[in-house]
Amino acid sequence: MTVSAESCEEHDSLLLAAQKMHDLRIRRLVVVNEKRQAAGIVALADISRVNPELGGLVLEGINRPVPVESRLEGMSTC
Repeated sequence: MTVSAESCEEHDSLLLAAQKMHDLRIRRLVVVNEKRQAAGIVALADISRVNPELGGLVLEGINRPVPVESRLEGMSTC
C-alpha cells in the first residue's frame, strides 16, 4: 500500500499550513516547490517556535476527539 504525504507549497502562508495540519490532524507537512519536488518539512514545533498561540490552536485540533462515525469509516463488515 502506498500513502502520499500531505504537503503544502513553498509560497503558502504559515497560517495556511497550520490550518491544513489542524484539519487533517497531522504534525508535519512536506513543503514542495513549483515542480512538486520536496523542498523541506514544516512541523508543528516549527510553527510553535514562531507563533506559540497558533501552534497551540493546531495542537488543540490534532488532539480533539474523533467522531465515532469517522472511526468506523473504512471498516469492513463481517
